[in-house]
Amino acid sequence: MMKKHMSLLKALLIVSAIVPLYQNCGRLKSSGTNGTFGSVGARNIDFDYKVFDPSYDEITDANPIFDVGQKYIFRINLEKLNGALIFWDLVYLGASCDLKVFNEKDSAEMECYSNGQIGVSVTAVYPDGNEKYGEIIGYVNDMGTSGPGSNIAPITVTITTAGNSQNWNIENAPVGHNSVNVVTGSGIARNVVVYLKQPIRIVNMDTAEHKPGSATAGIPCKSAPFPLKTEQSFTCITNTALADFDKYIIDELDNMAGGRFNFQVVDSKAVWQKNNCTTCHAMKTGNDPNDILNKLNTSIINVPGMQTYSSMTIEDRRALAFYMYYTP
Repeated sequence: MMKKHMSLLKALLIVSAIVPLYQNCGRLKSSGTNGTFGSVGARNIDFDYKVFDPSYDEITDANPIFDVGQKYIFRINLEKLNGALIFWDLVYLGASCDLKVFNEKDSAEMECYSNGQIGVSVTAVYPDGNEKYGEIIGYVNDMGTSGPGSNIAPITVTITTAGNSQNWNIENAPVGHNSVNVVTGSGIARNVVVYLKQPIRIVNMDTAEHKPGSATAGIPCKSAPFPLKTEQSFTCITNTALADFDKYIIDELDNMAGGRFNFQVVDSKAVWQKNNCTTCHAMKTGNDPNDILNKLNTSIINVPGMQTYSSMTIEDRRALAFYMYYTP
């Protein structure tokens, strides 16, 4: 544990060794070399130490459960630590995790790869040698991705520039999805079809901060709880079906610029139920949604019992293929 009363010289020596690593946003492996403080201190409310899950909901549990392969954001309030030097670290290294610290030092991102106990600590060191310390200790659990809808491939959107001409670019559809997540258009006129509960992962690759939000509060997903820094991402889980393409995701720091990309949200479960498919078909009958869609189209042409669905729209067929693979 770092001593309670450090000399200013000692603090400066520590900073000179550690700051370069943090400034380049390097990742800290839980290899056992990061140093544990052994403190029994919990979250420090003096500087609003909080943790958010991948959907940016605050986790208030005293000892959170972290899932393998998910990214969690830890955040402090720098305004309450005026003049202090900030040190982040992984402690209680029972799980293998990476910790990425962002340049401003007010937030860090953790992703884990194995089960076990893990903690994320923050130490604020003042010029007079006094410290404030906080830690969030939890357990990493490997939930797997076999549950219905739990492994839906996200649509990715990148933020690259600032200002009213800003282009939040929808990437190409995920592998195996180009037939169901149809992406059309270019620039800020780019459109994409997504499905209810499918994530939209928004990545800030600009040097400025951006805060993705909804033009209509909470529709089709909630807003990011705080601005995204460079390389930070926010996962928007679609929760509302939208019949038409519309600009629903905006930058709340620049809302006069309007929406940044267009998407239609389709309720694939409703399409499945409307066509009463349960009596004849099992789930996940292909390698990916594209494969299932191809098989569905072929069966409608060649299988007598399926020819009654020949008038089914291509949009409904795409929705069925998505639902059969993921069951969201």
